[in-house]
Amino acid sequence: MRRAIPLAVVAAALVAAWFSSGLAQGGAPQASDEVVPSWEYRVLILSDVVDAQQALRQEGGQTATAFESRFDELGRDDWESCGDLPGVAIFKQPGR
Repeated sequence: MRRAIPLAVVAAALVAAWFSSGLAQGGAPQASDEVVPSWEYRVLILSDVVDAQQALRQEGGQTATAFESRFDELGRDDWESCGDLPGVAIFKQPGR
């Protein structure tokens, strides 16, 4: 299990980079003379929001509330969800 989380983080970063390059939509890489928006990514390990053992003991509504609260915080900081993997949520925002 300890090994699965780092692998998931690496996979999430690769997927995010692939989608941001435009290659996932079948497009060619952007020409160097065009302005290409840069993105920042944040990978949120869901077990960091709510301990897995705690989540199993709680009612589903309480666990969902913990996730909603954390996602609301990210939304206020202009992060938007751009993907997920099992146990991982991926957010992006325009680069600063």
